[in-house]
Amino acid sequence: MTRNSPQTGRSAPDVAVQQLPVRRRWGWMRISAAVLLATPVLAVLFPSAALLAVLMLPTLAAAIADRRPEKHAAIAIGLLNFCGTLPALADLWSRGQVMSNSLLLLGEAMTWLTAFGAAGLGWLLVLLATPLAHTYLSLTTQARLRALQRQQQRLVEEWGEGVALQDAGVFGGEESTEG
Repeated sequence: MTRNSPQTGRSAPDVAVQQLPVRRRWGWMRISAAVLLATPVLAVLFPSAALLAVLMLPTLAAAIADRRPEKHAAIAIGLLNFCGTLPALADLWSRGQVMSNSLLLLGEAMTWLTAFGAAGLGWLLVLLATPLAHTYLSLTTQARLRALQRQQQRLVEEWGEGVALQDAGVFGGEESTEG
């Protein structure tokens, strides 16, 4: 397939064009729809939204601090932070969805301890996951290596030194002449 060059008007063969990844942008239609849908929800659930906004601050801090594009640390911390916020949210809904109850819950130390403590467990999980995984994989690899060395030793005892690989990659010290 050919196409005409805009400069010369002549046809040129198609050249593979490297496509850059498409960035999704929020168009004005999507932003407008989000605002139109969020406004009534925030008007009705404003005490819950205010409570969540304050108690989910560790998630915001994690999202800012996590420099990886995947934001795995922020997701882990945010999920645990949300779990710690749920008891206060359920308590607000049982007391009544009014701002005074939301402020009353924000004045209780146990609310802060639960939400921020759960976020702290998220940070602990993020900080300990990599070293624990490394240690586990290292130990299992070493155990597998020892098992393979024992199996190799049994084979050498049963079949002789010819079954073991030598440093030069030659079996039994001689190259095979079969072919």
